[in-house]
Amino acid sequence: EELGEPDAVFVAGRDPGAPLTFVWGDPERPRLLLTQVSGRFNFEKLVQTNEGGITLVQVNDENAIWIEGEPHVIFYENEHGGADLPGRLARNTLVWSRGPVTLRLEGDLSQEDAERIARSVR
Repeated sequence: EELGEPDAVFVAGRDPGAPLTFVWGDPERPRLLLTQVSGRFNFEKLVQTNEGGITLVQVNDENAIWIEGEPHVIFYENEHGGADLPGRLARNTLVWSRGPVTLRLEGDLSQEDAERIARSVR
């Protein structure tokens, strides 16, 4: 899927490898977010209800996680330590690593659409 140029780009902090988020749509009410951070992801999901789910998938031969429903937090580690990356949209999310970079795609997407977009990210 061709997303085109993002409508906004934000950097969270000044540390090397700080999360960089590309926003499609109004930054106050985005329709899609793609966050990139230096480091590999570690994943834990704390579930308070029976809603939502986690599916292990592959993106470009790398392990990935498809998350449906309920808010979540991704933990990542890099040479500067570790940190958390809270979800902003609390919608369906695909998380994958490409080399030393973790990417998180959030939006009102099907798993199939999210995986197609992820495969096209360069």
